[in-house]
Amino acid sequence: MRKHDRDRNNPLCLPGNGFPHLDLSELRSRAEQRARPLESEEIDTLWPAEARRVLHELRVHQVELEMQNEQLRATQDHLEASRAAYFDLYDLAPVGYCTVSAEGLILRANLTAATQLGIDRSELIKRRLSRFVFRKDQDIYYRYRNDLEGGQQRTSELRMVKHGGRCSGHGWKRPMHGTKMARRSSVS
Repeated sequence: MRKHDRDRNNPLCLPGNGFPHLDLSELRSRAEQRARPLESEEIDTLWPAEARRVLHELRVHQVELEMQNEQLRATQDHLEASRAAYFDLYDLAPVGYCTVSAEGLILRANLTAATQLGIDRSELIKRRLSRFVFRKDQDIYYRYRNDLEGGQQRTSELRMVKHGGRCSGHGWKRPMHGTKMARRSSVS
């Protein structure tokens, strides 16, 4: 396998993946440097050349794996920090957010949205968002969904009702793109 093919197939070496780029030739060079102290004169004098070469390759490979493991742990730490930041931005936001599928089903909702709609967050999942849209705003909602499917981007404001049919008193505003729903801070 050529060096370029190894780099292309290694997720740690892909540029633009948001993590430090780790070239396999650089990894090999650094592993060779770390493996040198593991060599001993006794092995050099008593072992045949081929056995010494194989032992050296195994040690270098072991060091490479240790270095890749360090890189993977750093990447995992970075992902956990990103996940925590996303949690703060989405789940703890002071405005209600729902992620809605192309079919209009709620895929995800934050705590504020569930509170505003008067329903447990787990019960929101897989429900049609249209069930919470004020009856007189249903046409606006369906026109918006059709426009979105047609590739048009625009903003719509909707009045929402709480679970059980009571008006929630909150207006929701569709963003210019995507399928996320964000609660507007003004009261309708």
